[in-house]
Amino acid sequence: MIDQVNLSGFHCFGGNGGEVLSDLATVSYIFGPNGSGKTTISQSLATVAGDESHVRWTSGPQTVKVYNRDYVRKAFTNADGEERGVFLLGKDSGDTFAQIKELEKQQEKTTDRIDNCQQHINDADTAFAVQRKELAKKVWDRRSVIPETIKREMTGLNGDKAKCLELTLTKAREFPERGEDTWESLAPRAEAAFSKAVSERIPIPQAPAVAWDEDVLRGALKAPIIGSSDVPLAEMIERLGISDWVQQGADHLHRQEGTPVLCPFCQQIAPEDLSDQLASIFDDIYQKKQNEIEAFQRTIEMAVESVAAFKSGSLKELQRNVEPAEVDQAFAAVEVKLKAIATSVEQKILKPSDAVDVGTAAESYAALKSVVDTANNSINVTNAIIRDRMAQRPAILNAAWQEFVRGHLDDLVNTFLKEEEEHATKVGGLRNTIAMQEDILQACKATLRELRSQTTSSEATIQTINDMLDMSQFHSFKLEKAQRTKDGYRIIRGNGQPADIGSLSEGERTFITFLYFYHSLSEVTQDDETERVCAVIDDPISSLDGDVMFIVSALTRELIRSVRKGKHGRVSQVILLTHSTRFHNEVSNDYKGAESSGVKFYRIRKFSPEPNQIEDCGQENPIRSAYQELWDEVATARNRPSSPMPWLPNILRRILESYFSTLGGQGNLYEIGQDLEPIEKAVHDALIAWSHSGSHTIVDAEVYAQPSASNERWLAAFARIFDRTSNGAHQGHYKMMLGEARKYLR
Repeated sequence: MIDQVNLSGFHCFGGNGGEVLSDLATVSYIFGPNGSGKTTISQSLATVAGDESHVRWTSGPQTVKVYNRDYVRKAFTNADGEERGVFLLGKDSGDTFAQIKELEKQQEKTTDRIDNCQQHINDADTAFAVQRKELAKKVWDRRSVIPETIKREMTGLNGDKAKCLELTLTKAREFPERGEDTWESLAPRAEAAFSKAVSERIPIPQAPAVAWDEDVLRGALKAPIIGSSDVPLAEMIERLGISDWVQQGADHLHRQEGTPVLCPFCQQIAPEDLSDQLASIFDDIYQKKQNEIEAFQRTIEMAVESVAAFKSGSLKELQRNVEPAEVDQAFAAVEVKLKAIATSVEQKILKPSDAVDVGTAAESYAALKSVVDTANNSINVTNAIIRDRMAQRPAILNAAWQEFVRGHLDDLVNTFLKEEEEHATKVGGLRNTIAMQEDILQACKATLRELRSQTTSSEATIQTINDMLDMSQFHSFKLEKAQRTKDGYRIIRGNGQPADIGSLSEGERTFITFLYFYHSLSEVTQDDETERVCAVIDDPISSLDGDVMFIVSALTRELIRSVRKGKHGRVSQVILLTHSTRFHNEVSNDYKGAESSGVKFYRIRKFSPEPNQIEDCGQENPIRSAYQELWDEVATARNRPSSPMPWLPNILRRILESYFSTLGGQGNLYEIGQDLEPIEKAVHDALIAWSHSGSHTIVDAEVYAQPSASNERWLAAFARIFDRTSNGAHQGHYKMMLGEARKYLR
């Protein structure tokens, strides 16, 4: 069925961005005055076969058959005056007819299966679209983990959520695993590759190395330094372990040599040869060992200064390329080791005879060297990137995408890709089912076409239409089997002579073409048609007298009933357009005053030259008698006092004539204002003159240019007639009719 008709582009509905006729039902009644756009709607639906862009279907497209004035004008106008026949199933082939019915059921079931599969596809697509939208938001939010230097270079990431997701999924398929790079390693590379402000840097000098033999130092500090063992006192000194004490005393004697001194050990006058004996104990070998320790002390002091100088000159550059904490830790370790070694050497100098333990600094120096090597490696990599920026940029971006989709979105992406695969499998299976069912459907249609060609006939329609013409007192013409068109029709006069369609009265032409259209809705499916049909009927009662209008109304009402109950062989939807309240009420009488499922009512409000508007009245019929409709228009005009309404004169004249002339017997509308004051009488006469002129020259340019402010003036004069005529006797009627009309304003 047709669900919506877009009327954009049609001037009467506002051109671009105009009205939309939406939420159409199985049976849709559209009421509107002449010139409001009903024919525009029917003509737009007549073009559906060539252009469906302005129509939305609830399921698949259907054949649309339109009855309007174009249809009436073109029917029976072939050069030979003949029309294609309307083919109906014959009743004389029981077995074939049964086969056709069975095939029609099979065709309907197959179509239902196709529609059902398509609905499942639509539902699956809708659900998957929701999942996709949710993922797009999550991906969009997680972009915050990407360093700004990299993010602004990742084209497509920052446009909109949908494009960002599409690119992310493409990269996820390209990179199934996480790479070795992290944002920490990529950020400096990206800065070097994309920032013109970054230039090549000089590598950091090599870190200081251990400047002494740690094994020799360890041995020197471990070995006690004592005097010679050949001197008589040596045995006693060694046995008592007082070498360091004696050595200090010897230094004291040496400084006082040449004068009688007290012995530093017993405080007695020292023997003359005591100084010589002590000097013999602490000989050159002893002094050499002492000097060696002192040399180590100077080396350690120089090492401390070297490390301090290196730290002062290289710390910032190291921290720029290596984690600062790691750099600080490496320097601290070397400094601690050097301080510990210096303490051991000082301890040895103070007590040479002691065996002193000393630690090693090699590992700390190696750790510092590793930090420097790491920093220099980073500098070299950065320099290489700067020298070859154009080649490096794609690689950095690929690594960034890999880290983003697999390092930070892996859980989301894997889940979605799995769901996407399941969705594709499900939809693919449904499409395969549709393809198979369509093959079955085409085979069914081919068989039906063959069987129908054996059992269809257009002659039965001729007889039915002629019986209808005869019953309606149309005796001057009828249908006859065509002479040239196979199984076609032609119009003949009572004497058997061909009748030119142009020679028929407008009422005769309208009636015969409506009967032809009505029966064509039930004919067997033609090659270019779908099984189900949408019937559009636009004002079929023009120029018909009362009796014929009732027949057309009865046929239309019967069509609508069968469609609503789903019992019509082909028609699945009816869209009825009319300007006649009488015809509208005749064909919608079943639903008058009550809401009915499967039925919708619409009303076109005419505001020419402003765009007309379509009101969706829902399931309740808003249309009443013609006289009530006139008052509805007055209520509309009062509600829109600033809008130009060229139809207003005709409306006011018809109300005044209906009430005061037709019902009240007042022959001259000018005379009903005789009780008014002179000034009011002048306005009244102007109103009557204006309404007569406006009703007969409604399309004149001066009517369209008429100031909108005058509407209020004339409406006030119109109300004054009821208020003042016959001493206010008609005031109650005015209030009643306008009050009722206002209830129907939307």
